[in-house]
Amino acid sequence: MPGNGETGVIGLAELVATVVDEIVDGAHRAQLAQEEDCRELEAIAALDPAAVADQLVTRQAAEDWADALLERAGASDGWPRASATFLRLAAQELQLSLDRRNDFDRFGLTEVGRGKVVAAARRRLAHEQIQAVRQVLRQGAPRVRITSGEVVVKLEMRARRTAAATGLPTAPAALKPLRVVGRVGGAAASNLRIEVSPVERKDATAAAVVGEIRLCFTT
Repeated sequence: MPGNGETGVIGLAELVATVVDEIVDGAHRAQLAQEEDCRELEAIAALDPAAVADQLVTRQAAEDWADALLERAGASDGWPRASATFLRLAAQELQLSLDRRNDFDRFGLTEVGRGKVVAAARRRLAHEQIQAVRQVLRQGAPRVRITSGEVVVKLEMRARRTAAATGLPTAPAALKPLRVVGRVGGAAASNLRIEVSPVERKDATAAAVVGEIRLCFTT
């Protein structure tokens, strides 16, 4: 941010120009981010479930889904009784056919059987994500549009005389009423520079006043 060499102090015109520039830049970056999000959704919607499963569905999420299915089958109440229910749920919800001889033992799912269930759960979760993304795209991805706004900045303001030849600041000058024009305190009014700084500054002078700049905009 441009300034006069004193930390946190800039000219009033510089402040307004900087705030306007940041508003425009922020709105532009927000629009670009939303467009990038839409492109990512379109890319996901075009993938097949296997690719989505590999890229977006973690093994832990699939493990948790498999555990929930076992719990629904009543595995905690005794596996032999729950095995038939689990076979039915796996077929209905995962389109998975399990082999009693290789995928089960008397304690529950074997390592091979659990691997099949987890893989099927990842495919199901991937399919659900793709369907959700496609529905969002069909309905129109939500966007935030900035149509108008207001920015209020609280500031400490000071008038500083500038040398006529160099334009460099000199000692602070007391602020005069706005009705005074022409010459102020022996110096040409055109040689006065209004400077602003955050209100937290602890080196306020008698020449400083606290006010605010209110910028309203529409797009």
